[in-house]
Amino acid sequence: MKTTILFFIFSGLFFFFQSCNDSNTVENSTKKPPLKKNLVKGKKKKKEAKENLPKILIDSLLINHLTGQCAYEKDTCFKLVPKHATTRNIHLQKETCDMFLKMKSAAEKDSVFLKINSGARNFNVQKYIWENKWDGKKRLRDGSSAKKIKNPKERSLKLLLYTAMPGTSRHHWGTEIDLYHVNGNKYYEKGKGLKEYEWLLKNAHKYGFHQVYSNKEKDNRTGYQEEKWHWSYMPISNLYHKKYKQLISYKDISGFKGASTAKEIKAIENYVNGINADYP
Repeated sequence: MKTTILFFIFSGLFFFFQSCNDSNTVENSTKKPPLKKNLVKGKKKKKEAKENLPKILIDSLLINHLTGQCAYEKDTCFKLVPKHATTRNIHLQKETCDMFLKMKSAAEKDSVFLKINSGARNFNVQKYIWENKWDGKKRLRDGSSAKKIKNPKERSLKLLLYTAMPGTSRHHWGTEIDLYHVNGNKYYEKGKGLKEYEWLLKNAHKYGFHQVYSNKEKDNRTGYQEEKWHWSYMPISNLYHKKYKQLISYKDISGFKGASTAKEIKAIENYVNGINADYP
């Protein structure tokens, strides 16, 4: 009998967190679901089930979202972005996707055409990107090879100009989009790219999107270099960021080459927290 009761409690909590419904926010995901009276007998057991089990279970599932331990195609919080809005198969949080499509539609009325080049990336994908650069299989943005840098700390810092360590990337959350560009920030300095960027600066906040990796010198922030192509859906990413600071520590950042340098270079303080959060 006890085994049956616990099975129903854990099953109910698990599916509650996974469902996400229409809001997809961390605050709504962490609300404690009502428990049927016939499942828990006695005030003490009922109190323990409500106050202890949900927090333990939901936080452990949330940590998976925060650090990219997800299969987005199976996670009901996420959806596949329609093909007309992307350059490849990309998943996003449902609300993030829906708001991007609204923004895209509005932009097209002004002859601005937006496409997503990257969205949700799980731990394994980020690890593949990171280690290919770490091993010198893929050149860095300046054309150099990170493999030539022998000091692990210095090599990590070089990669971190534009590439996040696995377990620390905002792309794990499904709230971030990288727009299609052909040459990094330079694409947005003239012609069609400049028109797109100026439209985004003027209008993106109306749909919840914000350029978190802005000009470092101007905004006095730490972390990655400016990325004019990277936009964050702040109504959800702000909540995930708060939860990241509460739940994630350096023991959770492991399992890839160079992970041992994370604490020394303050990957959480300087990079996860190194954003421009001042938005309309």
